[in-house]
Amino acid sequence: ERGDQAESEEEGEGEGEGEGEEKELRRSVWGRQMRDAGPPPPSHRLAYMVFDIILLDDDLTLHLPLYERLRKLRGVVKEVTRQRVGEEGKREGGGEEGGDTS
Repeated sequence: ERGDQAESEEEGEGEGEGEGEEKELRRSVWGRQMRDAGPPPPSHRLAYMVFDIILLDDDLTLHLPLYERLRKLRGVVKEVTRQRVGEEGKREGGGEEGGDTS
């Protein structure tokens, strides 16, 4: 009986090792993905992420550190400001030219 038990335990270990290796592989892949993803963001970071997606229409910045996203946002704001200043300059310039010709 002891021989039969030893054989069945060895067979069980063999199956368990294969399953254990698969579980360990899955666990290591999942662990690597979670480690690469980092800790879950706090609520204020979630607010920034929503802001980035809605205002910037950009979900590629979510993985960036906060200072990189702010730098990108400043670039967008500068571009929008330049466009507005350019439009106002055209309006003011157009009004002055119209006043000079009449």
